[in-house]
Amino acid sequence: MIICIYHQNDGAEHCYSVPIVVVPVHLPPPGPNPYNYPFLMADAVIVGSLHALAQKISDEGARQAVHEGINDAVEAMQARVGKNARLMLNPQPLPP
Repeated sequence: MIICIYHQNDGAEHCYSVPIVVVPVHLPPPGPNPYNYPFLMADAVIVGSLHALAQKISDEGARQAVHEGINDAVEAMQARVGKNARLMLNPQPLPP
């Protein structure tokens, strides 16, 4: 992501490259079940992690928009897996 800020005092635009944090992730191997969605667990790791990170977004509007996208992702995953599984987001991480 790049953020460009217009500085009124010098009349210039200053752009900053924002680092993207990507932690090495070892996702579970695919399948065999559910047979129609072998990457279910891997996708759940990513979507669940995004859900946890979204809690840290300070701007309420941005946080809400991310949560809506995450909820859409869970609904799409649920539609694909069908009634053979039930997907839920944890409001808070489960205790160890």
